[in-house]
Amino acid sequence: MSWNNVWKGNNLYSNDTVRNFITNVKMNHISNLLNQNYKFQNIVEIGCGDGKMLFELSKKYNSKSIIGIDISTEALKLANQSARTLNIESNFLIGTADNIPLPECSADFCFSLGVIEHYNETQKIFNSIKEMKRILKPGGIAVVMVPNYYSIGVIDRKYQQRKGTWIFGFQQELKRKFILECFNKSEFSGIKSNIEEFVIIPGIRKPINYYIIHGLDKFMRLFSKEFGFYLYTMGIKGEN
Repeated sequence: MSWNNVWKGNNLYSNDTVRNFITNVKMNHISNLLNQNYKFQNIVEIGCGDGKMLFELSKKYNSKSIIGIDISTEALKLANQSARTLNIESNFLIGTADNIPLPECSADFCFSLGVIEHYNETQKIFNSIKEMKRILKPGGIAVVMVPNYYSIGVIDRKYQQRKGTWIFGFQQELKRKFILECFNKSEFSGIKSNIEEFVIIPGIRKPINYYIIHGLDKFMRLFSKEFGFYLYTMGIKGEN
């Protein structure tokens, strides 16, 4: 599996309507988690893809410096093209979440959405969160989003893999308890998490499994608040 092929392919990553809608949804999810008005001078995104989310958050938080890290050269080509078109000063680098190519204290805000679940080693997931803390300035905030373990999305992903239609390589959905443990071991403070529901995008023809995930997750949430598709977690780097 190659993320270059994903970014070059004809899928949800190449559909601007889908990408714009999901970007706005995830921005709202992050706002719900932070629950305060912030201004971040320096923002870093790990797994930035085409940079769409990074550009929007930089506008929202009035940032002066933005850096995107990704393993896909195709994604970074798109990000650089968009930066030139939008006349946004930015820097995009090849790198991985568990070995971020930046010095300590590089950012006020570091976020990573839908990335670390693609590691099949627990240590690499922990190292990724520890790396985010390393590059944050004292008082800086890290936000991580992963697919939630308690979701019908798990069954759908396994079904797609069996059919041979899954294009996103290895993935494991993660439990809130495990992610909180990673943040605690990395010595973040102010740790909290939210679980958000699967999003149905209006005006786009969608396969029936999307409605099944959305409906069943919502139903199961009546019995357990651990159910939902997206798991967001934040932590603050201490001043010491």
